[in-house]
Amino acid sequence: SREDKYQLSEKIDDIADQAQKAAEWLTLKKIKVDKETGELMIELAEKTLESTEALKRCVKSFELPLEKTFEEVDSLEIYRESVRIALHKIAEKLFNSEINPVTIQLLWEVAYRISRVADMAEEAGDRIGGLALKSVE
Repeated sequence: SREDKYQLSEKIDDIADQAQKAAEWLTLKKIKVDKETGELMIELAEKTLESTEALKRCVKSFELPLEKTFEEVDSLEIYRESVRIALHKIAEKLFNSEINPVTIQLLWEVAYRISRVADMAEEAGDRIGGLALKSVE
């Protein structure tokens, strides 16, 4: 329905807003981190980007056979899980380090906001799956 498509577009807009918030947090303070922490943050960002690219494929697959749409929807769950694993690695690193607590909090906030993009992409994928099912009925 038109309402379902509107809600999907709102969900996708929320993803863009969340990504912008994460970027804004990155600009609050220049932070120097050790190589491992930096690599973990980059890994998280790359995996999150992969999830948004999967969402884009999912949206495009809506015009393809239903099976292809559901393959893309299922892939979003896999991408989100890889982001959660990356986030957990960051948590272990940050909360078991000697980094300044304010810096830990700032880095954690950025990491969490980045990971939320993948969560929201997966939620949007679920909505696409629902739309695909409705289109067959």
